[in-house]
Amino acid sequence: AAYDGAADKPLTRDALMAVEVPESYVHPRAVYTNEVDTITGQKLAHSVKAGQVLLWTDFADPRSDIELDQVVKEGWRGMAMPVDRVSSLGGLLKPNDHVDILGTFMKPEDKEWVTITLLQNVTVLAVGDILGGDSRTLAEERKSRGFQTVTVLVTPEEAELLTFAVDKG
Repeated sequence: AAYDGAADKPLTRDALMAVEVPESYVHPRAVYTNEVDTITGQKLAHSVKAGQVLLWTDFADPRSDIELDQVVKEGWRGMAMPVDRVSSLGGLLKPNDHVDILGTFMKPEDKEWVTITLLQNVTVLAVGDILGGDSRTLAEERKSRGFQTVTVLVTPEEAELLTFAVDKG
């Protein structure tokens, strides 16, 4: 962002600036300079500060031209996981939240249940079919039918671990 931007305001081209960042420091949801046309005119989900790197999940309208492949960059995976009212924090979970993911498994040797932390500080990309941060759309989703999946941003190795946990845990 070239200067501070307010939530619910469309992003203009003059509000953007390009910054070179070493590849190893690029956030997996960062907007690249060749994607500027897609974000120009999009409303921000929340205020941004000058100098802040813009992420695809910073935009308010989840049903806009922003697609999942723009949010999940090369080397990362978006993984949908089933949730219920309890595991989705009573339905309060929303895109851009950061969560820990736990798994509960039965130990085969003594048939006791054990819960372990599988992943920490995982970014939520979507709840149900809501991608991004439009709280009005998300509130309507919660009231109407809720959501049964949460999509998270993970590495390929973490996706394998979660697939196993969902299947066996």
